[in-house]
Amino acid sequence: DIGINDGDEIIKMSFYGAKLLVWKKSVFYVVDVSGDTEDSWKITQAVTGMGVSNHAAVMKFEDGCAWANESGCYLYSEEGLKRLTTNISNTEWTAFVNPAECIIGYVPTTRQIVVLGDASADGDEYIYDRNTESWTKGIMAPFAITNMDVQDNLLYAQARDTTLKVYKWDNATYTNLETIYTKDEDFGQTGLFKKVYSVIISYKMASSSTDDYLEVQYGADGSTSYAIFGSRTNLTDDGVWRKVVFTHSTPIKCQSISFKMFPCASNGTAADSPFWLNDIS
Repeated sequence: DIGINDGDEIIKMSFYGAKLLVWKKSVFYVVDVSGDTEDSWKITQAVTGMGVSNHAAVMKFEDGCAWANESGCYLYSEEGLKRLTTNISNTEWTAFVNPAECIIGYVPTTRQIVVLGDASADGDEYIYDRNTESWTKGIMAPFAITNMDVQDNLLYAQARDTTLKVYKWDNATYTNLETIYTKDEDFGQTGLFKKVYSVIISYKMASSSTDDYLEVQYGADGSTSYAIFGSRTNLTDDGVWRKVVFTHSTPIKCQSISFKMFPCASNGTAADSPFWLNDIS
């Protein structure tokens, strides 16, 4: 057994190379099983607070394992253990996740991790893009999901009109954008102070969107307490790719900076207007 007499139970196990990954409810273990006998196996990591409450909160894919609980979303790969939700506040993430019903999936074609906070009901989803290291928050289609699996694409089972069917994941169909979180960017110069004046966003907004404003917020040096960056701006909603510039009243002095942005009404109330982001510079 692993963690004998700890009063905890094993929820999920998976292999990654010569490592056995073990999730209990409270603790995540990494066990080196490269030895020829069980006596030579040894625990190399034991991290409290990284366990899971149900097996569907863990997903294995071609180059790693990802999982989610009420404390965050995590990735174990050749780079080791990494917390992915450093730019999302603990309060927001905890409110999003129901540990007993949380489900995670992976889209291999786009290298995206999909987290459903409560798969037993319709609600929010978070999608992590491994290419850009950014998060997108959206609204899941109003049907409960039973489980996810990865084949050539992400598959999931869902009951619609009382019939349980298997579907292929499609971001365009099942995600209504709410919020985008960029990675914490240090511009390739860790530890040096920079001054950030403006942000240029390449976007497209669906024609005749009811709420067609965009609010941009920033968090400096790893902070998840975001403040507004520049002024809330009315976007052109004609379905054409365009650029908009947000300029802060005074330069932001920081070593790194992340951005949070969301479509909204003129008063700042968040909206689910169809919005596409192509680039930030």
